[in-house]
Amino acid sequence: MKYDYRHPHGIGEVFETHNPARPAESVGAYTEVGDAAEVDTMLTSASLAQKEWADVPAVSRGDRLLAFLDDVVANVEYLAEAITLEQGKPLAEARNEILKGCAEGKFMAGEASRQQLQSTAAARPRVRNLILRRPRGNLLAICPWNFPVMTPLRKLCPAIAFGNSLVVKPSQFTPAAAFLLTEISERHFPAGLVQVMPCRGAFASELVADGRFDGVSFTGSVTIGRKVAQAAAASLIPAQLELGGKNGVIINDSQDLESCLDQVFAAAFQTGGQRCTSLSRVIVKRDLHESVIEGLARISHRV
Repeated sequence: MKYDYRHPHGIGEVFETHNPARPAESVGAYTEVGDAAEVDTMLTSASLAQKEWADVPAVSRGDRLLAFLDDVVANVEYLAEAITLEQGKPLAEARNEILKGCAEGKFMAGEASRQQLQSTAAARPRVRNLILRRPRGNLLAICPWNFPVMTPLRKLCPAIAFGNSLVVKPSQFTPAAAFLLTEISERHFPAGLVQVMPCRGAFASELVADGRFDGVSFTGSVTIGRKVAQAAAASLIPAQLELGGKNGVIINDSQDLESCLDQVFAAAFQTGGQRCTSLSRVIVKRDLHESVIEGLARISHRV
């Protein structure tokens, strides 16, 4: 077993992850967060860290976020291995996921410098409006299994850049990468600012509903997204939902058909087609229909 995050004093159930290529091979062991009292302990730590972090100048927060992202890149092989062992995607795809997530995160680090006090003209003469942005507080990120690093980074970077704390609830299929990211974060941010909460989805929804968090960001299915939205509405906190997509492509005779079909096939079937950006509709000129069908069938035989 490569990843052991069992809590010796935890009251929750222990669950294991397995290598998709060798289902009998146990990869990691984790203790679920068992009850609300454990969450309260996490949030006490998060609140202390968040108050300290919010007092750090915005530009300095951006600089430390950049240092964190550089550290993630330096550990790309270690993180990529965790993704491949638990999620199953090839190492090349795992590396690309990490590097893409870090590149996007650097943009958010730059946005930290835009948080300065803003002044705008008011309706009355000789009066100005002052706009001061403040952190929301303790945020919850609920992440799926298909991008174990990139999705948490997309939630972590803006949250941290703007002075919040973040608790990450990873998929129970792929928690190792989230724990590794958190360990890297501890070298750059106050203790408790970024934490991992392994638990069942229903338990996370209960925590959203009872108002323990100041906001929630969810990536996953439409079905669960509705439940998260309802839970957030119950406690009047903002919810950011990234749900399933219905993505299409138009093929005409203006481009090389073989090149198009290679890209169409990759867009449809990477990660087994189990991603919100997967291609699921192909709109084709009538006279190209048979060529497209035959070409995609030919590519499928090579896979």
